[in-house]
Amino acid sequence: MMSNNLLVNGSFELGPTTPDSPSFVPLFPGSTDIFGWDIIRGGIDYEAEWRIGTDGWMSADGDYSLDLNGTPGVGGVAQTFNTKVGQKYLVTFDLAAHPSGLLQTMRVSAAGQSADFYFQSKSDPSNLGWQALTWEFTAISRQTTLELYSLQTGYQFGGPALDGVVVTAINQINDTKGKNKLVGTAGTDELNGLNGKDTLIGMAGNDILNGGNGADILIGVDPKAIEAQHSNRTQLLSPGGSPIYNPSNGHYYEFVAATNIPWTSAKTAASSRTFNGLQGYLVTITSQAEDDFLHLHFNTLSNVWIGANDAMQEGLWKWETGPEQGMAFWLGGSNGSPINGAYEDWDGGQPGNSVASTGEEEDFAVWNHRYEGGSVVFAWNDLPNIPPSIIEPDSRVPGYFVEYSGSIISKSPEIDILTGGKGSDTFVLGDINNIYYNDGNPNTQGLLDYALITDFSNEDIVQLNGKANHYLLDETYSLGGSAGTAIFYKDTINELIGFVEGVTGLNLKSNDFSFTGCL
Repeated sequence: MMSNNLLVNGSFELGPTTPDSPSFVPLFPGSTDIFGWDIIRGGIDYEAEWRIGTDGWMSADGDYSLDLNGTPGVGGVAQTFNTKVGQKYLVTFDLAAHPSGLLQTMRVSAAGQSADFYFQSKSDPSNLGWQALTWEFTAISRQTTLELYSLQTGYQFGGPALDGVVVTAINQINDTKGKNKLVGTAGTDELNGLNGKDTLIGMAGNDILNGGNGADILIGVDPKAIEAQHSNRTQLLSPGGSPIYNPSNGHYYEFVAATNIPWTSAKTAASSRTFNGLQGYLVTITSQAEDDFLHLHFNTLSNVWIGANDAMQEGLWKWETGPEQGMAFWLGGSNGSPINGAYEDWDGGQPGNSVASTGEEEDFAVWNHRYEGGSVVFAWNDLPNIPPSIIEPDSRVPGYFVEYSGSIISKSPEIDILTGGKGSDTFVLGDINNIYYNDGNPNTQGLLDYALITDFSNEDIVQLNGKANHYLLDETYSLGGSAGTAIFYKDTINELIGFVEGVTGLNLKSNDFSFTGCL
């Protein structure tokens, strides 16, 4: 999740070999199978990437995660690391739960301090709804043991899910008297405004901003870096090159001719291409609008490779490229169904699993069109990795689609804790050009990147980019067990921008919010 982690193997990627089915390994106290970690209290399960027909799930960070209730057991993990007496440390971790539908509870403890966190589990193993959460402690010795363990005793075969554990030292920056501007570093900072009308800017990293007394302005991110992202995207609007710009999502697309290239070779070739500093990949088509864009600009092509396959498990179609890599969108054959309402455009009778003349199964997707009744019909098909075009001319592959997205200057996810203190404070979650805490991916909720406002009062203001109708509020949202109001930016999947802890009754069209710029 971030650099300078004082822990080793924080995402549990170094661990035991897991079978395909079931895709987990039970571990018990005394096991050293997860590098750097001790198993404590009871059994846990070491979970690999989700497979149909197993008890696994999609991880938050990498390919592996933990179920803190094992098979069976109510356990946890611990790791000891070097600390400095009196130094504050920030613990960040990704929390979800076994898809049992139960409310799950876990505890984080270190240096004689602890906190409990809660998660209402979901029923979909392909989307657990991972949340990034934070907790801080002060070291009392030269070595500290961090423990993360389950408190869920009612069901010992499934409990809290854990991933992406990071510990960083907090750099404290304290105000002097009067009106000051406090600027953090690229790491984890704690900025304390104390008295006076202060401006606190956390910069990059997971920051803790305390305004103190006075009317303060709290900005958790690095505004210049985000503005640079915006400028680079703007400069790419009229590149004058061969890829075609799609204004609806800010991505570029091009067709690369390569007759009968294997899908695996096309994937490698696409990932080696760049355009204006953007990384290429085999196209991922996740909406009707995106598909229509391709139809409009590439309507003379058929059987063009796109970035999906079910080679790992028959009938489980995933996007295997780009930002959506690993996202499952279709389960089954031609009579199957989309996963979680995901977009798909399979032709009638597709996807199939025929064995082609080459002896290979049809496991790789092509963007296709055909003529029917004098009209062009656009739809997807599946072919073997090596197209059997010599014997089957209709399966000739002319090449592949490359999609370019992202930004030249990347922004790592961050969670900033903003505490205004006394006085009329402004919590800045956007400026005239930019939405802060937007991960740039319209297909995720951005639950690993947000601002946590801890003490909003009726004299405070949340500043956002754009207009009120670009956002929505959710008063039923819970973050790690804390109730409050979530602020979402409206997108393909609504993006979490901020969470106002312990407060309801906010109104986007009231004095609670101010808006600047226009999207």
